[in-house]
Amino acid sequence: METLRLDSKNMWHEYEKSKLAEGIKPKTLKDYKSILVAFGQWMARTYGTPFRVQPEHIERYFVYLRSLPANRNHPYTPPKKTPISAYRLRNIYIALRSYYSWMEERGIRESPMRHIRSPKLPQNVIEIYTKEEIARVIEYINSRQSPNNLRDTTIIQLFLATGLRASELLQITHRDVNLSERRIRVSRGKGSKQRIVPFNGASLQLLTQYLAELPNIRPQDRIFPISHDRCRDMFTRACKTCGVKPRGLHALRHTFACRFLLAGGSPLDLKYILGHSSLAMVDRYSQWVRQQTALQSYELVADRL
Repeated sequence: METLRLDSKNMWHEYEKSKLAEGIKPKTLKDYKSILVAFGQWMARTYGTPFRVQPEHIERYFVYLRSLPANRNHPYTPPKKTPISAYRLRNIYIALRSYYSWMEERGIRESPMRHIRSPKLPQNVIEIYTKEEIARVIEYINSRQSPNNLRDTTIIQLFLATGLRASELLQITHRDVNLSERRIRVSRGKGSKQRIVPFNGASLQLLTQYLAELPNIRPQDRIFPISHDRCRDMFTRACKTCGVKPRGLHALRHTFACRFLLAGGSPLDLKYILGHSSLAMVDRYSQWVRQQTALQSYELVADRL
């Protein structure tokens, strides 16, 4: 029989060592552990101990999770009326699948996750920023009485020119930047994969000027010493001040992707630049482009219908 209370510490430590060797980040494993502990506690409450997890238990657990409000366990945030997000459910699924797949690989037991499908993610309409909105945001930033105007403008322009995730862009070091070839080496994305991402001439001009104002920067130093939260707050505040609907930093990545395809870029090339492992997400951008094309076509023939 088995438990998932993780009081069998040797099992967890072996799993943890294995995943760290694969390059999984400690923060991710910490989240996995909290998910597994919560699942084990639910199993113990529902079925008693000892227990052996079966596929029907996992399915029932996800039904249970869908009935709970979001933020139910957050110490400082009251529970929301809305249910747990599909993205959180998917993360729980990934953690359980990872743990049981590891057990199966080592002959400990067959994974009960083998025939459990991942929770579906909502296919929301992609929102992007228009060129006029970005121009207003940058104009506001440059008008501030702040020593960080150039830094913040450079960050926004690089988001739009590269499609980098915030976690990737804010970890770029001085040695990662090649100004002569207009390239950035990105090695801190999902799964710690390394790739080379190009940037355009407008970004080169800003980045050259910005780096020139950092004469004491070392090769290993981050070029943007700002946290993700502060960067997000800076951009949100700028949007609100100049009357632009804030859609988050990630919408800048969406904006780059849609503009790239609209300009005639290849979906396969976009997949590499964005660092995606499959074309599934890129297909969402392709669908957005097809939607825009269809709307424009309708405008051309609307009066003849």
